Amino acid sequence: MLNLTATTVLVIGLIVMAVLIVAALAYQTAHRLDRLHVRVDLSLQALEAALARRSAVARAVAATLPADEGRALRAAADRAENAGVEDREPMENRLSAAIGAIDIEKLPRSLVAEVADADTRVTMARRFHNDAVRDTRALRGRRFVRWLHLGGTAPMPRYFDIVDRGGILPAALLARADDRRVSARVILVAPDGAVLVVQGHEPRNPDSRWWFTVGGE
Repeated sequence: MLNLTATTVLVIGLIVMAVLIVAALAYQTAHRLDRLHVRVDLSLQALEAALARRSAVARAVAATLPADEGRALRAAADRAENAGVEDREPMENRLSAAIGAIDIEKLPRSLVAEVADADTRVTMARRFHNDAVRDTRALRGRRFVRWLHLGGTAPMPRYFDIVDRGGILPAALLARADDRRVSARVILVAPDGAVLVVQGHEPRNPDSRWWFTVGGE
């Protein structure tokens, strides 16, 4: 039989305790990292839905414009919606520029409100997604996470950076009280990272669907 001294038993006990503490921290960190990745995935889905809706609104606006302007705006919307991962940001920026070049005061009031609402949804979704990306990248950048490879094989999430139009209506329209559209939106996030969103679709094209946050007039 082995005769273990009190010092040896103490050392073994400390080692076991240290291993258990590291294992517990690793489990908690991995679980938190998993929830952050879920948050990134959900926020990206919401962003994709907001961008898709903006493209749909742009095509609706294009239908009211002169032929050449309408074709250019419709083409910009199609290119943005069908762009690959690497080209998505510049294509969305070109769509933003195309929308910004429209004389929006000549549009029907309903379309003006739709353009502003679509821009606002994109702004909110993009900021929420970039916040999720920031938190995830910050945690994955810690030495403890890198040393233990707690990030696994999941790709590092990327920021989505495009020009922020912010859904601002022209001053001439805001000055008229009867044309104002007062509304509010909220982003509801559960403790596990789940986000409450609603699915919508175009009445004329049920296959065209998007997700948006809760809110309304």
